[in-house]
Amino acid sequence: MHVVHVVCDDEGSGVQAMGIEKISDSGHRAWGTRQRVATGLNVSVSVMCAFLALLMLNYLSGRFFYLRADRSTRRFYSLSEKTRSMMSALRGDISVVVLVRAANDEKKDTLRDIMSLLDEYEQVSRGVEGLRLKARRIDPDRDLSMTEAVQQKYGLTSADVVVFVSGDRTKVVPLRQIVEYDFKPTMGGMTAVRRAFRGEEMFSSAILSVTQEDVPVACFVRGHGEHEVTDFAKHEGYSDVSKRIRQDNIEVRSISLLEEKGIPADCDLLIIGGPKKSFHESEALAIGNYLQRNGSLFLLIDAGRTSGLESLLREWGVHLPAAKVVEKTLVLVGGDDGFVALPQTGEELCIRRWGRHRITERLEEGSAVFYLPRPILPSPLTSVGSARTTDRPRLAVLAESTEDGWAETDFGQTPPEYDPGLDIRGPVPVAIAAERGPTGSDMELRSARIVVAGDSDFVVNGRTAGGNEDFFMGAINWLLERESLIGVGPKLYDRIPLRMDDRQALWAFLVLVVIVPGTVFLVGLSVWLMRVH
Repeated sequence: MHVVHVVCDDEGSGVQAMGIEKISDSGHRAWGTRQRVATGLNVSVSVMCAFLALLMLNYLSGRFFYLRADRSTRRFYSLSEKTRSMMSALRGDISVVVLVRAANDEKKDTLRDIMSLLDEYEQVSRGVEGLRLKARRIDPDRDLSMTEAVQQKYGLTSADVVVFVSGDRTKVVPLRQIVEYDFKPTMGGMTAVRRAFRGEEMFSSAILSVTQEDVPVACFVRGHGEHEVTDFAKHEGYSDVSKRIRQDNIEVRSISLLEEKGIPADCDLLIIGGPKKSFHESEALAIGNYLQRNGSLFLLIDAGRTSGLESLLREWGVHLPAAKVVEKTLVLVGGDDGFVALPQTGEELCIRRWGRHRITERLEEGSAVFYLPRPILPSPLTSVGSARTTDRPRLAVLAESTEDGWAETDFGQTPPEYDPGLDIRGPVPVAIAAERGPTGSDMELRSARIVVAGDSDFVVNGRTAGGNEDFFMGAINWLLERESLIGVGPKLYDRIPLRMDDRQALWAFLVLVVIVPGTVFLVGLSVWLMRVH
């Protein structure tokens, strides 16, 4: 390499000397190497500084300016306002252990949903003073020793559970209660397909269970042919629904009013499920006195039965006509393959019309099935939506038939036919809620509440699912004044079926397998040939 030196005189009049200096190639290479090293160090330091600045920005934004957004179509990972309101009143430390296997793709998706939802609970707890919720996952297939320790500590017999712990209280939520399945016929038999995610409903209930100081007591009355909470017979006992009630941190008892000589003082809710014999006058009086003390009653009374409580119900503005509600409308259910007609026995009444009430908030788009229910009508002395006074009951229709149904007064008529002047034209109410007590500014005082349903078979063993369970548990929580748990319903999985005929399938194959990859190959080949030449 050569360098030319040009030197000018003091006046700048011209060139006085010119020299040529030869620089060795080795010196040039050394200078180029130093330049590259310096440039590389400069770039590395710049990248590192930018990375550290990004980390600091992320930390500060997460601590002081944290913002989360759920972009899913159904807000699948967002907590409801009811859950947020419930957690704002809680205090203490809650630890959550997720003991779920990721055995297949479906379980991996479910595990992801569980952890994402628990992360939302953690974020909400950070904004509540005095509340701390922390969740961690243990892999039963890898962390064998920790899995065994957790199972021994909490008395678990298997994995696939989510355990909530606060102090000495523990609540175990099995995976089968978190995800609902539909069973669809296939060539290989019945295939289970995920239908709904019940994580928020079950987790909020579990959190309330381990943090609530006072556990409410629900007393099931026996002695008149009612469904028994200890009866495991299918389509007869109430063992399934009693288990579901306990899952909401409610103590369940079975009592006899004659043996107890009244209603226990610590009974928060009295449930009468399908009595076949009439109550004695002294028992009816005890129930009336219990309601006078602002108690709560859930009466499930079947068609054709006389309970002995008719006078008491009339005081609450509820009338029980001697009839059964029937409907001849075909029930169509939508599926991936269109609408299909459900097989009917002639005893089912599909409830699709719900009243506006806290109990039915989560049932607006759902349905339940009652079995030959009796009509439950507002008394002529008390109209629905009547003046709100502390002495007069406030009634609300919860469920009713459609206009195509009617109250059939002739139990022996087969098949039933509507007889003008004798039968009651639909819509016919089959469930009513009534409340008596303070309102407005006096709501901190407990009010007396009752719910009367015209059927007791809709929650027997084998039928406690879907809208039946939602309606029953909604009534339970409203009667116990636990409205924070009402309306927290399951979130449906989005399933978008893809249907193509043979011609459309062929075009899809050509576009995805031939045309698109072929185009990419030709473009790449053209670029390569241009560079070669």
